[in-house]
Amino acid sequence: MKNNLLISAFVTLTLMATGCSDTKETTVNPPSPIPPIDKTATATFNVALTGVAVKGTMANASISIHQIDTTTGEKSPISFRIANSVEAESYTVSAPAGTSDETLDEMLASKVLAENPLEPTTDKNGKMSIYLESTFSGAVIINITSSSSVDASWLRCDSYTDCGVYENIASTVIPNNGDLAIEFGEWYKEDLTLTTIKYIPESTNPEQSRHYSSNVTVFTEVVATILQDNLSADPMVPISQQAISDASVHTIMQLLGPNGVIKNANLLSDISKGVGFDLSDIGENVSLNAGNLALAQLSASLQTVAAAGDNGTLSEMITELATSVSDGSLNAVAEVSPSAAPIQSIISKVSSVNNNSKPSALFNAIQQRVKKIAAIYVAIVTGDTAALDALGVNAGIRNSITKAMENAVKRGAISQQDLINSAIEVVALVEEIGCIGDACTIGDELYADIAAKVTTELAMLNTKIMSIASNIDTTAAAITTAEALETKVTDADTAIIYYESAIAAYFMIFNSNDVNVLGNKANRYDIEANAWADTAKFLVASSSEYQSLLDTAEEIAKLAHTETIQINGDTGLHIDVQALLANAQAKLVEFDAVVPAAKARAESSNDMALTKQGLATTAQTTSLNSYEAAMAMNSPQSIAAATAFLMAAQQALTDKLDFISMANTFLEYSEVALNDAQKYADIAENDTDKTAAATLMDSAAALISQSKALIISANKDVNLFSHMVADAKAKQIILSKLPMVKKTTQSFADINVVTILGRDALTDIGEIMFDVLEEANQETGNVIDKASLLHIGWIYSFNKTNMTIEASHETKGSFQGVAELSNDDSDTTLLLAWAATLMESGDNGATFEFSAGDLNGCATGNSQGSCSALTFSGVFTSLSDLDTKDPVKTMSSSTLAIIDNDANFTGTLILSNHDLSTNEQPNTFKTEVIMAGMSADVAFNLTFNLDEMDDNETLNVKLMIGDDGYKMMGSADNGAYLMGTIWLYDYKYGDFVEMSNGVVVTYIDDDEVEYFDLTFTIGD
Repeated sequence: MKNNLLISAFVTLTLMATGCSDTKETTVNPPSPIPPIDKTATATFNVALTGVAVKGTMANASISIHQIDTTTGEKSPISFRIANSVEAESYTVSAPAGTSDETLDEMLASKVLAENPLEPTTDKNGKMSIYLESTFSGAVIINITSSSSVDASWLRCDSYTDCGVYENIASTVIPNNGDLAIEFGEWYKEDLTLTTIKYIPESTNPEQSRHYSSNVTVFTEVVATILQDNLSADPMVPISQQAISDASVHTIMQLLGPNGVIKNANLLSDISKGVGFDLSDIGENVSLNAGNLALAQLSASLQTVAAAGDNGTLSEMITELATSVSDGSLNAVAEVSPSAAPIQSIISKVSSVNNNSKPSALFNAIQQRVKKIAAIYVAIVTGDTAALDALGVNAGIRNSITKAMENAVKRGAISQQDLINSAIEVVALVEEIGCIGDACTIGDELYADIAAKVTTELAMLNTKIMSIASNIDTTAAAITTAEALETKVTDADTAIIYYESAIAAYFMIFNSNDVNVLGNKANRYDIEANAWADTAKFLVASSSEYQSLLDTAEEIAKLAHTETIQINGDTGLHIDVQALLANAQAKLVEFDAVVPAAKARAESSNDMALTKQGLATTAQTTSLNSYEAAMAMNSPQSIAAATAFLMAAQQALTDKLDFISMANTFLEYSEVALNDAQKYADIAENDTDKTAAATLMDSAAALISQSKALIISANKDVNLFSHMVADAKAKQIILSKLPMVKKTTQSFADINVVTILGRDALTDIGEIMFDVLEEANQETGNVIDKASLLHIGWIYSFNKTNMTIEASHETKGSFQGVAELSNDDSDTTLLLAWAATLMESGDNGATFEFSAGDLNGCATGNSQGSCSALTFSGVFTSLSDLDTKDPVKTMSSSTLAIIDNDANFTGTLILSNHDLSTNEQPNTFKTEVIMAGMSADVAFNLTFNLDEMDDNETLNVKLMIGDDGYKMMGSADNGAYLMGTIWLYDYKYGDFVEMSNGVVVTYIDDDEVEYFDLTFTIGD
């Protein structure tokens, strides 16, 4: 091997030497170029972010999307498409040899990025579809911008009130109704950007498509603001799914309070999954409920507030709303530590708010407008025209709102029954929006309430899924049966049979407008199930005790998705039935059966419309009968009768809604009949067919006219039915409280003796004190232990200089007091601050303890003890000046304790006398006795008012017991027996009449009860 190397080297050197001595030039060839490096990669865009941009609908609005760093908030470009990848996209780049893989990857990424759509926009309905690469994970921020300078860009007004005025009449491209007012459902120009932030978790199977609901609304703008504010405050807490959930909960809590959180429990994991609808045009895949309707109406109110011009433009106002919700100052000003972590920061923001803080001007404006919008909603769904008149809703807007609601029902977003039920709940949710202080925090009790809501909703949803699964199975069987008929088609008749079977199966999925009704319903259930599963995950994050609820939710979600795929999948039933119908139509052509089939179809449709006519008129009769039957029960006298009335009222409302539904169904079938008759007429070739088609068209037109008349009748006075249900519920509650009312009346009868004793004791001690004081004043100097001449057995001492008096009785008690004269320009008041003990005679006599008062407190009216005051007309400086004068007003008040074997009492007692006599009206007096306190565990407040004028007197009595709203009120003239009523809050529970030894109460159930020894006699 070594020799070979040496020989090679020698040969090489020899050749080189020879070359050097050669005089001829030689050509040296350059080295061959190194080829460039090519690198190919594929990209699959199957991570779908789909939703609707709504404030109302943001039509043809520009879309921008960026990746957002979860810790710094910095934005960077991201590759995306506006359609799902049918197959992987291939990209190749070339670079000089030696280029690093890292550089090549950057070049490939740039090339993929360069293929992004140049100016993506939402469609005319505000819908957007964005698809990210299958390998993407992290956070993205999506901005949707409506621009007044872009011809195609429009914003729709979805406020029931108004959205301002046009500078000029809207264009004919998207016209309004011809005036300058921007009204519900109309389009206008507005500069507005709304944002949503989505977090996409890492996938273990990137090849599998993923879908994320990504609506862009006012509420996602608020959540995005919270996320970015918190990130600025503490970069160590990144944007994550948990952070989005925390911000979503905070947003709903700040806007609708704890009840709003419960009603929107399906949005707690991510608010971008909901409220993606415009009130003026509810989409097919939307499910309406009280929670999202309240949010939508709150959102709609912003356009009305902006139109008023007091709070800035719509964009400025939404920015203010987002900021104030983020920092907790929407309903009150809060101070927050900037170093708090996001969720702790959110809690701190809210809980640190001073409960006395005032809500912001924007909050007040929203509150005012949303309450009106909710009131309009209730009035529309219940047909309350009087309320709509009072709210100032014109006929055009009424029709627009009504049509929008009818479409929502037709599209399956909500039932007519739930439309009415939710109206009441929405009003309650927006009556007082927001929360403040501790009410804004989520504790164990609220988590439990949310879990209860999820449990209930899952149970109802599971029932719906079972029902649609049965429908899908029935539809699949119908398709199979119809497909089997294809091989039996041999002539026109069998072709028609095949066609009728096919179209029957078709209408089990699609409606006459070729809308996939069954598939849309399955989609709604799928979306709902996933939302509830996400809420269950939210609950598990708070406590593992909710794990079983999550397991149930995920099972239901899987079932819902299975049914959706069966009907809507790439090989689902909707594909099968369309192919089936196409084949059947082809057979009609093949056997020249198109006209006979059209005739058969038109006749069948007409027959179906006639059937619906019969059902609608029957529903009308049933509704009327149900209403009359319920109204006959509207004066229940017992809980059982009230329950029966409620059931009858609810049935009447159900029958009314069934009537509305059947009338609308009648119209739908009549319109189908007319459409089918028209198709028959269009292809009719001979006179017989033309005449038959014309007859069917006339019949269908008449049916349409009848159905429209029935619809008007059906929708009339719905509010009477809903009010009757509300009245029945109220009466059931009222009668359920009747036993408590009776018990409360009896409780006062049992202790009424203390009111009499206390009143008489105060009168007695007052008489003794002032008589003794008058006696003492007759003395020329101070008196010590002198016997009273007016009250035998009482011994008194009096210091005339200090105006102090003490008196006692061996068996009846004692009192001490200090007097003072005060006067102004026209009156003199004798004040007496005193304390006393008064004992009834006998072994079982009561003891009365009147606590001590002080002169300063008596003078200012702030004494907690015993005070008496006599006011005399004129200016006097000594007690002796008053010897011959009568007071024009007297008042005694005391904090009193009655110690009695039967019923002790602790409370206050006030007795006052006013001489209101004038020269024009002499002999006019007013006496008032107020006794309030606790006796035998019964808290009460009893007021007597006696008005006297000459020989006429009127006594008014008001008794309140406990804190449940019990009131007993009555009056009597000139010593007659007292007559009055018993109330609990604002509802009358009975009438009473005083008798010689008590009162008789006739309650609302006609029960007549005598209460002995219960008296309201005021005495002398």
